[in-house]
Amino acid sequence: MAALHERTAAGDLEGLKEALIGIDDESEGINARDLHEQTILHIACQNGHTDIVEWALENKAQVDCLTVAGDTALITAATNGQLDIVKKASLTAAGADVNRANDHGNTALHYACMWRFKDIALHLAKEAGATVAVKNKYSKTPLSRTSKEIQDALAEEAKNAPVVQAKARTFAEAKEEAKIRFMAKGGVDWEISPGAMQIQEQIATSATSDTFKGLWNGYAVAVKSLKDQENLDLDQVKAVKAEIQAIRKVFHPNLVPILAACVTPPKVAILTEFFPFGDAYNFLHDASLELSPTQAMKMATDVAKALLFLHEQNPPLYHHNLRSQNVMLIEDGSVKLIDYGFHSSIFNHRVLHPRRIYNLENIAPEILTEKEITDWAAVDVYAFGILLYEIVTRQYPYPGVTPMSLGMKVALEDARPQILEYVPEGLAKLMTWSWDKDPKKRPTMKQVNDMLTAIRL
Repeated sequence: MAALHERTAAGDLEGLKEALIGIDDESEGINARDLHEQTILHIACQNGHTDIVEWALENKAQVDCLTVAGDTALITAATNGQLDIVKKASLTAAGADVNRANDHGNTALHYACMWRFKDIALHLAKEAGATVAVKNKYSKTPLSRTSKEIQDALAEEAKNAPVVQAKARTFAEAKEEAKIRFMAKGGVDWEISPGAMQIQEQIATSATSDTFKGLWNGYAVAVKSLKDQENLDLDQVKAVKAEIQAIRKVFHPNLVPILAACVTPPKVAILTEFFPFGDAYNFLHDASLELSPTQAMKMATDVAKALLFLHEQNPPLYHHNLRSQNVMLIEDGSVKLIDYGFHSSIFNHRVLHPRRIYNLENIAPEILTEKEITDWAAVDVYAFGILLYEIVTRQYPYPGVTPMSLGMKVALEDARPQILEYVPEGLAKLMTWSWDKDPKKRPTMKQVNDMLTAIRL
């Protein structure tokens, strides 16, 4: 299946036709899905391959298949500014639901307006029957998130139009569908041999692990491998297996699942989906990239929802290593958390090196002072407060402070990031509440979510 999607992305129609010879099952052929649940039609729409779109539609491609984020092919085409496909490739003529929304309640018109694709927005609203006054799950209509030029051009369509709620599956439905798909692909046999994964280039490193881009079953994956594995014992391997099994039982749109793992020293590694858009850390600290207040709130809200979901499990799960490097970016503007749920195994660096503390910016003071931790939820909340500061300000929490002095300042002097004047009052309050020195005085993630929902920028 990976070959089909790769040939589609490259615009190789003849190669695609050749690869499909002898495949009678549509779910393995024309409607085969990749790890993101994208079909050939999604990939062609994303990359602007009009000829493949037209050919796929002529050959029984399902026009309204949903990706993991609930995107249809039409939403994908509109998001990527593919006017020729939206207008000429007959997605709507083939039966595409122009008002179908993804899991965030956004329609194709929402994205055309948000990204200022005027020609696409006008075509959808004036010719294809897209509803202008349709609300997403955050009560935003397409015209509330666009330029004045597009607002003026669609003023007549918006005039006296009744506001309706977008047709979208609920997050609970999306979670259940993701669970079913994930289990169908990965099954319960998640343990793989070292030879089952192909390691490619290194994409990240830390004091305790290296992460590589790799291939598994033909799919691009991220492979996180621990350093210094030569002395791992049987109990440590058992602890890794137990935590992976627990983590694989939870499913949420803003959590990255573990697809597979190798638990054979010295090749112990976990495999997750590969994210070509990288992490929030690099995005937030790149001044050339724009981030609107709405997008910043979306990022913070996605993280908060994922943490609340973890904390509400029975027994609860905690992140233990929340920081912007572990917040992965998705093409549709949402984010997903990685590296969560490891507490007692060696994938938690504090287990591997109990006398060393890394990533001090996000570490709660009770850990720095080596107190016995009785409330790991509060530790996550503290880290969220620091992350929220980083998202809202796009500043480093403690610029110019060395790691050695930072630990002393946070633990003994109650040092915290300096909140800048332009930070909205509600967000500033949430930050300072979340990083309170006393864990018992910090909010729960339920309170954090409620407060984020109430904030209007």
